Amino acid sequence: MSESKYKAPGRPTRADIASCMFRPHGGEDDDIGPVNDQFEAEDERSVTVYCIFGKHHALEGEQKLPVLYDVKYEDGQIDYAEDSTEACAKMVVSGNRISYFVKAGHGGHFYNPIGMYTSTGRERRIKGRDEWDFQKVNKGAFEMYLRFLSTKANRYLVTAEREVR
Repeated sequence: MSESKYKAPGRPTRADIASCMFRPHGGEDDDIGPVNDQFEAEDERSVTVYCIFGKHHALEGEQKLPVLYDVKYEDGQIDYAEDSTEACAKMVVSGNRISYFVKAGHGGHFYNPIGMYTSTGRERRIKGRDEWDFQKVNKGAFEMYLRFLSTKANRYLVTAEREVR
C-alpha cells in the first residue's frame, strides 16, 4: 500500500502556538520573540483637530482651516488637542480608514462656539455625561461644519446639521 501524503494533524507544540500569537510588547530582549510589524502599522493613528477661527494654532491646507496642535510642556506634561475645550471637530486616520467627528449635543445639534446659548467646551455635564461629545458624521456634514468654523457663517452650520438628519 502506498503511504498517504496527508498526515492527520497532531497536537501543536508550544512553539507552534507561540508563532501564531500576536504579542504587542515583544522585542529582541523578550524570550517570546519579535513583534510582527504588520500589526504595528495598523495601530498607527493620526488625529487632526479643528476649532473656530481665532482660537487656532495654525491654518491648514488651501482652505485655511483652523487647526489645534498638542502642547508639550517642559515638565513632560502634554495637553492633547482632542481634549481641549476649543476642539470642535476632528478627523481620525487609522490605517486606510478615515473617520470624521463633530462635537454635538445630546439633541443632535452641532456645537456652535459663537452661539448665544452655547456653554463653553465640556464644562457642563448632563446626567453624568458631558454636554458636548464627539459624534461620528459623514464627510459632507464634516466639510460643511469645517466651512462654518473657518467662516463663522451660520448657514454652513445649519446645512451640516441637515446633512446628518
